[in-house]
Amino acid sequence: MTLDGFVRLLPTRGSPQRREPNDTETYEVVAEFSERREAEVISRHAPVELARMSRLTIMGELAGSIIHEINQPLTAIVTNAEACLRFLDLDVPDLDETRAAIADLARDSRRLSDVVHSLRALARKSGPVNGGGQSRKTDDRARLA
Repeated sequence: MTLDGFVRLLPTRGSPQRREPNDTETYEVVAEFSERREAEVISRHAPVELARMSRLTIMGELAGSIIHEINQPLTAIVTNAEACLRFLDLDVPDLDETRAAIADLARDSRRLSDVVHSLRALARKSGPVNGGGQSRKTDDRARLA
């Protein structure tokens, strides 16, 4: 073991040599394979590290897709809610436009719910759920993820 606590592998080979009947000398050859061993350890861990980096990359892409799929219906919900308030604040409230905006709110809310259900199903590995209100694009993305 070195002073820094690293274990060095030092295989030796030796053979006793007799010069006199009671005199024995041993000649040993020492070879250090520590650098080779370190390289072997690093090369064994390289595929593990590559797989980890690949998983992180996929997770990043999946997170971006999830954020987009959730943010899209949320933005529509906020826009329609603000439109409802503007229609109701008119001197003569536009009830037809308000009803249409509320219908859009309900549709976008169902769409968001479908996205969440698909993500839950995907997390459980039971496959995506298509609840009827979900767009084909959302369904395809959930399957790909």
